Amino acid sequence: MTSGTIWLGKGYAKLVYDTSIDALDIQWYNPSTSSYQTVFRLKLSTGGLQILGSILQNLTINASIPRLYLTGTETGAKSVSIREDTGKAVVRDESAGVDLRNLLLLGALYVKSGSPTPGVSGAYGTAVDLAAGENASIVPLSATLTWGGTFGTGETVTIRLTATFSDNTTQNITKSATAVGTVTLNPADLQGLFKDGVYITKISVASSSTAASTLVTTSATVYGFTV
Repeated sequence: MTSGTIWLGKGYAKLVYDTSIDALDIQWYNPSTSSYQTVFRLKLSTGGLQILGSILQNLTINASIPRLYLTGTETGAKSVSIREDTGKAVVRDESAGVDLRNLLLLGALYVKSGSPTPGVSGAYGTAVDLAAGENASIVPLSATLTWGGTFGTGETVTIRLTATFSDNTTQNITKSATAVGTVTLNPADLQGLFKDGVYITKISVASSSTAASTLVTTSATVYGFTV
């Protein structure tokens, strides 16, 4: 492809290909400077996408690096970076190559329920996943566990909540009952589902009975938010 210009409308914007940087630019006429400024740039060689300008500052999506940058021209090499490897949003000093501080991005509220069938003779039945949706992580704040049906004499039924983390490890907490009822778990009860330096990708619920056969039903609802 050779350098060239395509005029858009009546000369107030133009589409320009620059061979020196292998980029396709949309340039907009700025009356205050009597010149054209690039507001949108597509880097053809890397697939990178940039939206440029003093209002938006610089928004860069680089296809070759797992980060989304929002960089202000007045802050020099400082940027806000969303890291794919850790799931964190950070303020980063690009010149020094270090992350300065983490940012918290809140997402949607999370309320998911599942009703696993209890396994028997102490074994857990098939787990039910309480997924957060694609590319979302879960911050659980509370949960309700419910035992229904009919308990046999001496029967104990356990409900297990398991958190799967971004490093593919898991941790779980359990609650047991010998009669029908509901238990509400608060943040302190859910501490067993937390691990430093990672995030939760999935919560699963499973249950087990000490009896050889059971008429007990189990269910769980987890409350929190996603990021």
